Amino acid sequence: MILIKKLFRYFSRKIYVMKNILILVLFCLGFNFKSFSQDLSNYNSFIKDNFPEYFEHFKITDFKNFKVENTNTFNLTDDVEVFKLNEWSDFLATDNEFFIYNSTKSYAVNFNTYGDIDQAVLLIDVKNKQYHKLTFCGSPCRYEEAKWVNDAVVILVGGFEDNDKYNAVTKQSKYFGMLMVVDLDKKTRTIYFNKLDEADTFFSGKLFKNRIWD
Repeated sequence: MILIKKLFRYFSRKIYVMKNILILVLFCLGFNFKSFSQDLSNYNSFIKDNFPEYFEHFKITDFKNFKVENTNTFNLTDDVEVFKLNEWSDFLATDNEFFIYNSTKSYAVNFNTYGDIDQAVLLIDVKNKQYHKLTFCGSPCRYEEAKWVNDAVVILVGGFEDNDKYNAVTKQSKYFGMLMVVDLDKKTRTIYFNKLDEADTFFSGKLFKNRIWD
């Protein structure tokens, strides 16, 4: 009986210690994730001032409705594709009007790569004539506008089709807001979804309104 009590106390202490270690680990992971992802509150005023049509389209009521969907780091040295001389010239000839440059024109964002069906969002290193693919959108999603906060931070806004709310009778879907914050200094990319403020149609930004697709 004494042995059983000793064993019980021993394992109780072990469980207590392990539980506290687990709590500490989870806390650290949560803290690191929060630090790793971009804090959207830093850009609330900028987003509201620079994307008024986006706000109106989705009837956005609160920035807290945007939740982190995905965040990661990227490498601008290793994970790049380099243009050959003729490729760079051809690319500028067809896509330069869709480049969104930072103030020094050292970097640009381009999201016109695959026309009206699939879309690759590219970060263009103008000086070195190379690019990094920030993200890829299939037919359910699309980025439509981008603005540079400064030379290192760019924000892109767009929409995503909510297939879970597809109406088979009307053959209509709902669409929710999506935005991405890219920080070149921190080498981070964070995508946010706002599934609470929805619209009946895709958001169409200024850049592509007059675009005639091939």
